[in-house]
Amino acid sequence: QCSFGYSTWKGRVLNLNTFIPGAYEEIAMRCIIKTAEVLGCSRIVFQMTDKDIVKSFCTKHHAEDLSGWLTLQMSKDAMTSFLATKVASGGNMKESNRLEEGGADSNISAESSPVPFPDVVNTVLSEMNSTTACKDDGNDKKQIMKLRLAQREDAASIFKLVNGLAVYEKAANEVAVTSEIYKRDGCGTDHPIFHCILVELQDTNCDQLRVVGMGFFYLGYGVCNGGKYLYL
Repeated sequence: QCSFGYSTWKGRVLNLNTFIPGAYEEIAMRCIIKTAEVLGCSRIVFQMTDKDIVKSFCTKHHAEDLSGWLTLQMSKDAMTSFLATKVASGGNMKESNRLEEGGADSNISAESSPVPFPDVVNTVLSEMNSTTACKDDGNDKKQIMKLRLAQREDAASIFKLVNGLAVYEKAANEVAVTSEIYKRDGCGTDHPIFHCILVELQDTNCDQLRVVGMGFFYLGYGVCNGGKYLYL
């Protein structure tokens, strides 16, 4: 079972959320690899649970076991529990649980009719921004934080953040994407492969907003693990 994914450093990825090698493994592998090649994917990610199969699979197909990477999962119950808590009161941030109680615009849900994904995100961000006041940077200077969904014109800012992390990790040469690739694959396109929420700060004595962080994610579907998921 396949889904389209995205790597901030490498670009398009084909995810196999459930792959069980067997009698038709060779045919399946050829089909999967050809599909990934046509779609312009930089890699294929396989999810397996049997460690013995993983070892033989890697040897046979020259695959790499990413055992050094940790993948963390929040279940639906864990998400519900997190949202039930109050917003932490740091600096001058207001405590609010309007979203959990059903704010003015929070009538979009998984059970409602299909709604364009940007509308869902913008509804949530609008609620979050309305509860965020000023942040003190420690120098008696107030700052306002704003969250918004990235657009095509933000591709350069996204690339700057991604490349900055790669430089910090001493792996700048491993970044294979460019701002133009981000424009092609996400950032306000008709059928984005990925989405990005930007964090902006504005000094109260200045009108200019500056991008200081981001949340880069895509949506997938798992047959064996509850359906829709968000990969951050």
